[in-house]
Amino acid sequence: MWQQLPLGIPLPICLAAVLFLACGSQPEQEATLEELIEQSDMHQVACLDVNGDGRINEGDATEHLPDITGNDETDGVDHAVVRRVDIALLDEGLEGCGEDGGIIDWQVADTPEIDCATGSQAVLLFPVGGGEVNLSDLDEAAGVRWMFEKVGDMLEEQDVPYQFATVAPALNGVDNFQLAAENWATSYLEAQFEHQPCLRVAMLGHSHGGATVTAIASNLEADGFADKVLNVFLIDRVVDGYTGTDVLPETVPIVNFFLDESSGGFFHGAPIDGPNVENVEMTGALAPEHGQDGGELVPAIHTNIDNSPDVLDEILRRVEEAFAVQS
Repeated sequence: MWQQLPLGIPLPICLAAVLFLACGSQPEQEATLEELIEQSDMHQVACLDVNGDGRINEGDATEHLPDITGNDETDGVDHAVVRRVDIALLDEGLEGCGEDGGIIDWQVADTPEIDCATGSQAVLLFPVGGGEVNLSDLDEAAGVRWMFEKVGDMLEEQDVPYQFATVAPALNGVDNFQLAAENWATSYLEAQFEHQPCLRVAMLGHSHGGATVTAIASNLEADGFADKVLNVFLIDRVVDGYTGTDVLPETVPIVNFFLDESSGGFFHGAPIDGPNVENVEMTGALAPEHGQDGGELVPAIHTNIDNSPDVLDEILRRVEEAFAVQS
């Protein structure tokens, strides 16, 4: 999945061709997600309490920690991730851990080493779905994972190195589950940035996942990693009922795709004020009637906007532009 790209090479794409793929059938999306899962390591973060003390923290940075960064070995980068966090488990936190892996809330694809000294750049694609998410389920966080896999296809066609990782907007079996998801993702990204300084991240969040990625971006900004963020894409970001951190980064670029109240449905997004925010109203954009389950293209509502080919088209263009600028 990773390939080398010298600095400055443009990324011409044919959006019409990609948009045609975006309008593919539900079986095409399901096949994309199945292949992605096969190429990924899948974990329940609560199951990473390898020393059994009821917390995920530096005490789990041992040889018993599984590979959580996707490079097929447990090394200093894996240890750096758990050393950065202190996540308390609930009493039932380890239920389901074993051969079935529990409820999957962390997915990371292969991450072969790249040589940043050669002037290469790389993109980490990090989508986060909304609501309760089990990442082993093809119907959950399906739209955002599918969208960023299409972005990955575009990058791969242009010999751009990329990696895919995603977290559920709430970890299972832990205390402060949404805050824990923010902290886990932040720790992973910062460990990867230190290991591979030519890495940049593009994030995508739908609904509560939009609140998750803005919190992650704010954490990165506060820790001095703002220049590592290509773009933060929001699709109908919702903070009602979100118990994590309702905060926005002040400098990293945000593209906020939202539906207004005329779109119908119980939830919808809203414009966001900020000099680093581009608000893009998508009311009237088309999406499959049944979201990840397909159907005729109809005006999008909150529950299917993350499957909209119109939104995907806009994301593809902006990823190309952002990567070209930072290259």
